[in-house]
Amino acid sequence: MQPTTQSASHLGEFLAKRRVEMAARRSEIASAAGISANYYGAIERGSTTPPNSTLARIVSALGLGADEMKQLHELAALNRGLLKDDAGLPDEVSGLIADVRRAALAMPTRFVRELRTRIREISN
Repeated sequence: MQPTTQSASHLGEFLAKRRVEMAARRSEIASAAGISANYYGAIERGSTTPPNSTLARIVSALGLGADEMKQLHELAALNRGLLKDDAGLPDEVSGLIADVRRAALAMPTRFVRELRTRIREISN
């Protein structure tokens, strides 16, 4: 079973479908993932996107494979306003990228240049 389209609700729909196939209750999956049943329900409804670390625990609780995990990370990245290629980034970095995209038009050119310089200094 694989997600076929890439919208916010599909992450939750995929998780819910897999849970139902397992004949498991939300509370069982939530407990196994170390999160509340209410939070897990919000994820399944598509009203929130969990951080990658939480998503990994949910994937483990559902017994999903590496391919499904990769696809779910891509869906989560898209939900956060990132690109599919950003799916493997740490939560802090992906959050930074999403913030920069939202604020891009309001950023002064000088600030953007300084930020790029600092990033290049760190990465070299």
